[in-house]
Amino acid sequence: MVWGEPSRASAKSWSRESALPGLPNRPPPFEWRADTFRLPDEYEMQILDAKVRRTGPAEIEGTVQTKLPGVRQGVDQRFNLHFVAQFSRAFETLGGWQGEKIISSSQELALAGDCGAFVNFSTAASEKILVRTGISLVSVTNTGLNLEEELARPFGWDFAAVVANQRRQWNELFSRIEIETPDAHEKVRPYTSLYRALSGRNTWSDINGEWIDHY
Repeated sequence: MVWGEPSRASAKSWSRESALPGLPNRPPPFEWRADTFRLPDEYEMQILDAKVRRTGPAEIEGTVQTKLPGVRQGVDQRFNLHFVAQFSRAFETLGGWQGEKIISSSQELALAGDCGAFVNFSTAASEKILVRTGISLVSVTNTGLNLEEELARPFGWDFAAVVANQRRQWNELFSRIEIETPDAHEKVRPYTSLYRALSGRNTWSDINGEWIDHY
């Protein structure tokens, strides 16, 4: 699951050697982990409830209910982030954790607080597995629509094509300005500021036009 990107769908590729490092008493590196349920941020986001279920041999979906304390003048903000994740081949088991409790295998998870989910694969050396995800603030159904229209249909499982498309889009945005200076630092500064300004312009509506107001 990916937050803060321009699109409502995203793709990732990794191998057994390059996967995320394992955590103490938690899944080893070659397991895919959704430990981004709790994101580091200035508002100390809290996970009130997280549901994850296996919906097919190579797919999971779910909803994470979050709370952001004191976002606007001391008022808490709550929203549900729905997601779907598809893998390029079937995984063996779905598992998760809550605090120090680990669930090694389950068809459906109900979690809260310090929690996350993972799937197990039996992989060969240097084998790569792809994952593509879709998110929605409206419904789990819309996550699949977003994923299909923005990622699966135009790119399939072609990870290189996704990367090339994102690079092209960012280059088009950065080409709005042109900096002429022999000082590399002075050239980096405005492009960094432009990147930060554009990164916050997220699309909150779904591909079918549905959206939800959180204020």
